[in-house]
Amino acid sequence: MLYRCAMVFAAHPDDEIFMAGTMAKMADEGTRVVVVQMTDGGEGYPEVGMKDKIVEMRRREAEAANAVLGVAKRCMLGRPDMGLVNDKATLQEVMAIIRNERPDAAFIQGGQTLHRDHLNTYHISLEALWHAGGPVCAALGPSWKTPEIYFYKDAETDLQPFAVHVKGYGHKFFEALATQESQFTLFSQHFGVGTREDFTREIERLKREGGRDVEHFWVARDVLAFDVLPEAAAHRLPGWSLVTV
Repeated sequence: MLYRCAMVFAAHPDDEIFMAGTMAKMADEGTRVVVVQMTDGGEGYPEVGMKDKIVEMRRREAEAANAVLGVAKRCMLGRPDMGLVNDKATLQEVMAIIRNERPDAAFIQGGQTLHRDHLNTYHISLEALWHAGGPVCAALGPSWKTPEIYFYKDAETDLQPFAVHVKGYGHKFFEALATQESQFTLFSQHFGVGTREDFTREIERLKREGGRDVEHFWVARDVLAFDVLPEAAAHRLPGWSLVTV
């Protein structure tokens, strides 16, 4: 297997779906996939009548996505949507999760975005990964320095890009999106599919014809004091191809 444990940081209960094929493939290869979800997604309601039930809806949808993506554990911090703050309590909660799970690789959102929750997820996850590897806060567990760190969306353009081939898993993106029914209005604007029937047709088409067989990542080599090269991961598992693009 490529990794013993891979950790994916997400601001909301659907952001991780951008790397759906990679997550599902890793899980099938035996990797323990852990998602750290920062907020409750409580502002993601397109209709006023959904306001009082959106948090519970999104919790159920996240659990449904877990089954599609092969997620072994989803750590829900439950911070308010549009209100994620980079404070001490949040930082240390994430540090404790990292030290407990001891991931071989972390996949994080980049900082090239206007969304405050995405920006704070970027800052919190990077800082927590850094502090978790240091001789500090011993009460949070033994130190753990995550060897490999990658961006899966919103990365700076000058970072090293690479592609992960996920043939046979390309449909997982839409299969996971289809679990997020509360977000169909948003998805129709971004992806051109907005009904259960639309998703079913697209999933079946991808299974039949192929497509979305490559997912793109960026090496977070400039954000910490050590370099990470995608070739190092590719050499550990024949059949996994990390190709510079």
